[in-house]
Amino acid sequence: DEMTDEEVDAELTRLNHEIRQLQAKIDKIAEDPGRKIHAPDLNEALRHLNKKCTKKEIEDMIWEVDENLDGAVDWDEFHLMFQRNIKDKTGLEPFQLFNVVQFMMYDRDNSGNVSVDETMHMLYARYGKERLEQEMKALFGDNLGGNGEGGDGSLSFNDYLKAVNVRVPKPGKGGKKDGHGRRKRK
Repeated sequence: DEMTDEEVDAELTRLNHEIRQLQAKIDKIAEDPGRKIHAPDLNEALRHLNKKCTKKEIEDMIWEVDENLDGAVDWDEFHLMFQRNIKDKTGLEPFQLFNVVQFMMYDRDNSGNVSVDETMHMLYARYGKERLEQEMKALFGDNLGGNGEGGDGSLSFNDYLKAVNVRVPKPGKGGKKDGHGRRKRK
Protein backbone atom coordinates (compact mmCIF):
# COMPACT_ATOMS: atom_id res chain seq x y z
CA ASP A 1 0.00 0.00 0.00
CA GLU A 2 2.99 2.28 -0.64
CA MET A 3 2.74 5.46 -2.65
CA THR A 4 4.51 5.84 -5.95
CA ASP A 5 7.02 8.63 -6.46
CA GLU A 6 4.43 10.51 -8.51
CA GLU A 7 1.81 10.16 -5.73
CA VAL A 8 4.32 11.35 -3.14
CA ASP A 9 5.21 14.36 -5.31
CA ALA A 10 1.52 15.17 -5.88
CA GLU A 11 0.76 14.89 -2.13
CA LEU A 12 3.77 17.05 -1.29
CA THR A 13 2.65 19.69 -3.80
CA ARG A 14 -0.89 19.63 -2.36
CA LEU A 15 0.40 19.94 1.22
CA ASN A 16 2.77 22.79 0.32
CA HIS A 17 -0.14 24.62 -1.32
CA GLU A 18 -2.28 24.08 1.80
CA ILE A 19 0.58 25.33 4.01
CA ARG A 20 0.91 28.50 1.88
CA GLN A 21 -2.85 29.13 2.15
CA LEU A 22 -2.85 28.65 5.93
CA GLN A 23 0.24 30.85 6.32
CA ALA A 24 -1.47 33.59 4.30
CA LYS A 25 -4.46 33.42 6.67
CA ILE A 26 -2.15 33.58 9.70
CA ASP A 27 -0.27 36.53 8.21
CA LYS A 28 -3.55 38.37 7.54
CA ILE A 29 -4.68 37.87 11.15
CA ALA A 30 -1.27 38.90 12.50
CA GLU A 31 -1.29 42.13 10.45
CA ASP A 32 -4.81 43.14 11.56
CA PRO A 33 -4.40 46.29 13.70
CA GLY A 34 -7.85 45.72 15.18
CA ARG A 35 -7.05 42.35 16.72
CA LYS A 36 -7.80 42.13 20.40
CA ILE A 37 -7.60 39.70 23.29
CA HIS A 38 -11.12 38.64 24.27
CA ALA A 39 -12.20 36.48 27.22
CA PRO A 40 -12.35 33.25 25.13
CA ASP A 41 -8.77 33.87 23.89
CA LEU A 42 -7.48 34.35 27.43
CA ASN A 43 -9.46 31.34 28.66
CA GLU A 44 -7.87 29.16 25.96
CA ALA A 45 -4.37 30.35 26.90
CA LEU A 46 -5.03 29.69 30.58
CA ARG A 47 -6.41 26.22 29.84
CA HIS A 48 -3.19 25.47 27.94
CA LEU A 49 -1.33 26.42 31.15
CA ASN A 50 -3.61 24.11 33.20
CA LYS A 51 -5.12 27.09 35.02
CA LYS A 52 -8.85 26.88 35.57
CA CYS A 53 -10.52 30.26 35.96
CA THR A 54 -14.12 31.31 36.21
CA LYS A 55 -15.62 33.52 33.53
CA LYS A 56 -15.65 36.35 36.10
CA GLU A 57 -11.93 35.90 36.89
CA ILE A 58 -11.07 36.08 33.19
CA GLU A 59 -13.28 39.11 32.67
CA ASP A 60 -11.60 40.78 35.66
CA MET A 61 -8.13 40.17 34.17
CA ILE A 62 -9.26 41.93 31.01
CA TRP A 63 -11.12 44.67 32.91
CA GLU A 64 -7.95 45.57 34.86
CA VAL A 65 -6.30 46.82 31.67
CA ASP A 66 -9.30 47.62 29.45
CA GLU A 67 -8.91 51.41 29.25
CA ASN A 68 -11.69 51.93 26.68
CA LEU A 69 -14.09 49.46 28.39
CA ASP A 70 -14.88 47.50 25.22
CA GLY A 71 -14.47 44.14 26.98
CA ALA A 72 -11.21 43.30 25.19
CA VAL A 73 -7.53 44.23 25.28
CA ASP A 74 -6.23 45.96 22.16
CA TRP A 75 -2.59 46.54 21.28
CA ASP A 76 -2.36 49.96 22.94
CA GLU A 77 -3.88 48.65 26.19
CA PHE A 78 -1.65 45.58 26.07
CA HIS A 79 1.46 47.69 25.51
CA LEU A 80 0.50 50.12 28.29
CA MET A 81 -0.16 47.23 30.73
CA PHE A 82 3.18 45.62 29.90
CA GLN A 83 5.19 48.84 30.23
CA ARG A 84 3.49 49.82 33.48
CA ASN A 85 4.25 46.42 35.02
CA ILE A 86 7.86 46.35 33.86
CA LYS A 87 8.45 49.79 35.38
CA ASP A 88 6.29 49.25 38.51
CA LYS A 89 8.25 49.64 41.73
CA THR A 90 5.18 49.83 44.00
CA GLY A 91 3.45 46.52 43.30
CA LEU A 92 0.21 48.44 42.76
CA GLU A 93 -0.20 48.02 38.99
CA PRO A 94 -2.78 45.44 37.88
CA PHE A 95 -0.69 42.35 37.31
CA GLN A 96 -3.00 39.40 36.60
CA LEU A 97 -2.81 39.57 32.80
CA PHE A 98 0.85 40.59 32.99
CA ASN A 99 1.67 37.40 34.92
CA VAL A 100 0.05 35.33 32.16
CA VAL A 101 1.85 37.21 29.41
CA GLN A 102 5.24 37.15 31.08
CA PHE A 103 5.02 33.45 31.89
CA MET A 104 4.04 32.61 28.30
CA MET A 105 6.84 34.75 26.91
CA TYR A 106 9.46 32.81 28.82
CA ASP A 107 7.90 29.38 28.36
CA ARG A 108 9.92 29.06 25.18
CA ASP A 109 8.98 25.46 24.43
CA ASN A 110 5.25 25.90 25.21
CA SER A 111 5.51 23.18 27.83
CA GLY A 112 3.50 25.02 30.47
CA ASN A 113 6.64 25.21 32.64
CA VAL A 114 9.51 27.66 32.91
CA SER A 115 13.02 26.56 33.79
CA VAL A 116 15.37 28.27 36.22
CA ASP A 117 17.10 29.91 33.24
CA GLU A 118 13.83 31.11 31.69
CA THR A 119 12.72 32.40 35.08
CA MET A 120 15.95 34.35 35.59
CA HIS A 121 15.27 36.26 32.36
CA MET A 122 11.69 36.94 33.44
CA LEU A 123 12.64 38.16 36.91
CA TYR A 124 15.54 40.27 35.65
CA ALA A 125 13.11 42.06 33.31
CA ARG A 126 10.62 42.51 36.13
CA TYR A 127 12.81 43.34 39.14
CA GLY A 128 16.25 44.23 37.77
CA LYS A 129 19.66 43.04 38.87
CA GLU A 130 19.25 44.29 42.44
CA ARG A 131 16.44 41.88 43.34
CA LEU A 132 17.13 38.99 40.97
CA GLU A 133 18.79 36.65 43.47
CA GLN A 134 16.23 37.42 46.19
CA GLU A 135 13.31 36.74 43.84
CA MET A 136 14.90 33.54 42.49
CA LYS A 137 15.32 32.24 46.04
CA ALA A 138 11.72 33.11 46.84
CA LEU A 139 10.55 31.08 43.85
CA PHE A 140 13.01 28.18 43.80
CA GLY A 141 14.50 28.08 47.30
CA ASP A 142 18.18 28.19 48.19
CA ASN A 143 19.19 25.34 45.94
CA LEU A 144 17.23 26.61 42.92
CA GLY A 145 15.86 23.09 42.63
CA GLY A 146 12.28 24.26 42.37
CA ASN A 147 9.42 24.59 44.79
CA GLY A 148 7.11 23.07 42.23
CA GLU A 149 6.05 19.48 42.03
CA GLY A 150 9.08 17.28 41.51
CA GLY A 151 11.65 19.96 42.39
CA ASP A 152 13.23 19.76 38.94
CA GLY A 153 14.24 23.41 38.67
CA SER A 154 11.12 24.40 36.78
CA LEU A 155 7.82 26.00 37.69
CA SER A 156 4.35 25.33 36.32
CA PHE A 157 2.14 28.35 35.77
CA ASN A 158 0.14 27.53 38.92
CA ASP A 159 3.37 27.26 40.99
CA TYR A 160 4.55 30.56 39.52
CA LEU A 161 1.28 32.28 40.38
CA LYS A 162 1.39 30.98 43.95
CA ALA A 163 4.91 32.34 44.36
CA VAL A 164 4.35 35.78 42.82
CA ASN A 165 0.94 36.31 44.39
CA VAL A 166 2.21 35.50 47.89
CA ARG A 167 4.78 38.26 47.52
CA VAL A 168 2.41 40.93 46.21
CA PRO A 169 1.40 43.46 48.89
CA LYS A 170 -2.21 43.07 49.96
CA PRO A 171 -3.70 46.46 50.85
CA GLY A 172 -5.39 46.54 54.25
CA LYS A 173 -4.18 43.09 55.32
CA GLY A 174 -2.30 42.59 58.56
CA GLY A 175 0.56 40.25 59.09
CA LYS A 176 4.27 40.53 59.45
CA LYS A 177 6.15 42.35 56.74
CA ASP A 178 9.62 41.71 55.44
CA GLY A 179 12.17 44.47 54.88
CA HIS A 180 10.52 45.40 51.58
CA GLY A 181 6.99 46.00 52.91
CA ARG A 182 5.76 42.60 51.72
CA ARG A 183 3.94 40.04 53.79
CA LYS A 184 6.28 37.30 54.93
CA ARG A 185 5.78 33.85 53.52
CA LYS A 186 4.45 31.23 55.90
